[in-house]
Amino acid sequence: MTPYQENRIYVYSARIKKLEEKIPLLKKQPLKVLGFGILFSITGPNYTGEYDYMDAERDSIADRANMSYISLVICFFIGYVFLCLLGHVVFTYQDKLKLKKLKNQLKEIEDAAAKNNL
Repeated sequence: MTPYQENRIYVYSARIKKLEEKIPLLKKQPLKVLGFGILFSITGPNYTGEYDYMDAERDSIADRANMSYISLVICFFIGYVFLCLLGHVVFTYQDKLKLKKLKNQLKEIEDAAAKNNL
């Protein structure tokens, strides 16, 4: 086995180990994600689209909607939670696909190295 092949095997093994030990943000820091969601939900209905909030002449989302402020906050929070869960599922699925691909490539490299040794 050449040093190049040994290095490739080491690099792929390190990548696989890193992906296997990776903890998703939603599990790693749930309070920060939840806190940001609460902050987003409370301030979201007051968004006007203007740069300067003090001189904003446009109506906010809360003013334009036919809903109470509390129901808008709940809607914003439900939307935020949905997007967080969707992102969690998609990113986890992508990590699994990447891990599977890396394991297949590592196996191919090890098989090629084994053939060269014979």
